[in-house]
Amino acid sequence: DAHVALAPPEQVETDVSLDALRRFLMDPAGQFLRQRLQLRLQDVEANGEDIEPLQAPQRGLARTQLQRAVFERLLAGDDADAMHAPLRARGLLPSGPLGRRALDDVLAEVAPYAAAFADWRGDAEATSLLVETMIDGVRVHGRIGDVHAGRAARLRFGTRNGPSVLRTGLEWLLASASGIGLPFAEFHEAKDGGIGPHSREPIPQAVAIDALRALLQLRREGLQRPLPFAPYSAWALFDADNPKAGVRDAAKKWRGSGNGGWAEGEGDAVRLALRGRDPFADEAALRDFARVAGIVFGAVTNGVAADVDLDGIAVPDDDAEDAV
Repeated sequence: DAHVALAPPEQVETDVSLDALRRFLMDPAGQFLRQRLQLRLQDVEANGEDIEPLQAPQRGLARTQLQRAVFERLLAGDDADAMHAPLRARGLLPSGPLGRRALDDVLAEVAPYAAAFADWRGDAEATSLLVETMIDGVRVHGRIGDVHAGRAARLRFGTRNGPSVLRTGLEWLLASASGIGLPFAEFHEAKDGGIGPHSREPIPQAVAIDALRALLQLRREGLQRPLPFAPYSAWALFDADNPKAGVRDAAKKWRGSGNGGWAEGEGDAVRLALRGRDPFADEAALRDFARVAGIVFGAVTNGVAADVDLDGIAVPDDDAEDAV
């Protein structure tokens, strides 16, 4: 029963990697099933940063791989003619004119990012840092890559989404919690300010530790009962311009369009762990969903858990998203 909590794990954790915390927040239902019930389903992250390929075939893991490959080729000084054959040989492009058109489309998307990144990076070489901190007897640790001259670069083609915000935000928190004071430069499409670099400065060590403590507590809670949380839907709620629009958009992500499109709440792990429990079905469920979304995304964006104000917001009808 998704409403009944299991007993805490018998073994007390003294060591949590940043990867383990990220995997939980990316897929709390799947991690509950795997760690507490020994049920292994497909890893959400195996689908890539975007997991909506049936709804948008031009996106997903293959698209991300192609974008990144073109980005690296541009940084190396290749033009379209020089990179076409190697990308085709790697299976990233279809053959013939279709492949060249696809390459031209991706070049148009990626070239501004490569130019902005190259200008920001200069001649600095990429390094990585091992960082850790102790929180209530638990060692939290991880490796932060793509550090250039004391600044970490993070790249996201297009606008941010829940998984990309989680990945970058967790590294930013751990860097601050470890006391190294590492600034981040983020490249992504923003509502205001273009593609960047968007600077994210370190926060006080004690503030970062408190934020990670809240996430670790949420992970412990989520390993006793399945959390009503999934990153795309929760980010839609948290990042909305107003709560009403946020609830509508989050419900649409969770339930899908009703026309056979992708729905985050229809994933195997979510359906199995939550046993059909819909976080948008009643007020109590919606508030629990908003509580978790505020803790997670408040922590990884601002370093402080946030309250999502739902006063006066009604739960959406099952078909409300189709009417928008």
